Amino acid sequence: ITAGKVHRYTVGDTELIAHRDAQGQLKVFDAFCPHQGAHLGHGGKLQDDCLRCPFHGLHFNADGKCISTDPDARGTPIKSLELRPIEHRQRGGRVQVRV
Repeated sequence: ITAGKVHRYTVGDTELIAHRDAQGQLKVFDAFCPHQGAHLGHGGKLQDDCLRCPFHGLHFNADGKCISTDPDARGTPIKSLELRPIEHRQRGGRVQVRV
């Protein structure tokens, strides 16, 4: 999983995305935005250690919490919107997930 890029995967019937945060920690989430279901692996971008949804521009921090529509804004976070984290581990250069 290379830094600065959103990677998409399918495991069984489950769509996932993975990326590395600013500290290099691997993050794995359900691939769909909780707002209206846009696939974050198709056009989702990393910006200032936040994942930006390609549909409405919502920004999710490294923990998957929606912080705003603009990561530089001091707006109110949208607490009801969170990406679903996927339990994972790295072993032998591979990422293993539990879905």
